[in-house]
Amino acid sequence: MRKFRDTMQSTFATFELPREAGVRQRRQKSGKGKEKAAATSSSGRKPKNLNLFTYKWHALGDYVRAIRLFGGTDGFSTQVVGDIYL
Repeated sequence: MRKFRDTMQSTFATFELPREAGVRQRRQKSGKGKEKAAATSSSGRKPKNLNLFTYKWHALGDYVRAIRLFGGTDGFSTQVVGDIYL
């Protein structure tokens, strides 16, 4: 994954979503959050990189074992089971 990140990071320029930029700008204007110290007039979108330190990357190695042990999730539903006439 690190090789993929290093190769693709120089190939593609990725930026925060317009929604994320809007939230960050509103937060800067209100003086809340960690951006209040660096409240420059940055109206553009910030560059974003692939973050390999999130939990989903940490847990990736456990997915195969879990699928073999419990099966895939295609047979599961979030629907509540019960008698609707009680």
